[in-house]
Amino acid sequence: MTAQSHPHHHPCCNTLLRYAAGTLSPTMHMFVASHLSYCPQCRQELQAYESQAGLGLESLPPEELDVGCLQNLLSKIDEHGPIACIDVTIPIKQANAFHYPEPLQPFAGVTGERIRWETSGMISSWSMPGERTTMIYKISARQSLASIVFDKDAILLILNGGLDDYQRGDIVKPKSAARATTTSETLFLVITPAPSDKPSLLQCLMSFVFGDKK
Repeated sequence: MTAQSHPHHHPCCNTLLRYAAGTLSPTMHMFVASHLSYCPQCRQELQAYESQAGLGLESLPPEELDVGCLQNLLSKIDEHGPIACIDVTIPIKQANAFHYPEPLQPFAGVTGERIRWETSGMISSWSMPGERTTMIYKISARQSLASIVFDKDAILLILNGGLDDYQRGDIVKPKSAARATTTSETLFLVITPAPSDKPSLLQCLMSFVFGDKK
């Protein structure tokens, strides 16, 4: 990752709390994890949430386990065999290439070698089981978001490039940034959150009261 200022458009505090608790949908979890790979501010906030959760667990009374629990766990670990060492060395010719965030690499590859670019604009899409379609868009320089039709609930994460006041790692709502144009060729991760990912009215109020960053 090249040196640059940190993202300044983040997931709401409730979303980070649900990420820490593991209650987000798989697609939203991947989306937030990709933002976290760019954003030290959110990583620090997440660590605080996880620390508080850890303190809560330590205060719980101990539970008695079955005598064979440890042995069952060890046997399941043995079933998978030794951990394989994977060579992820990047060839010299790719040393300056853009690397996709680690949570996206199972789909895109390290430098996007798994992506099958289609036409100018929309580009690569896939779906997780039971999830809505997730897409990666490549948009040329000086192109407006208003020229692309997104789902009304879609949210974007800038993977590379920039969009007026937005930069790599920022979360963008197309409606609020419809007039913005790309400053260079820009890559976006585009998802439509599942209904379970959308905050309730109470959660929105809590985010407002406790100083959400959005």
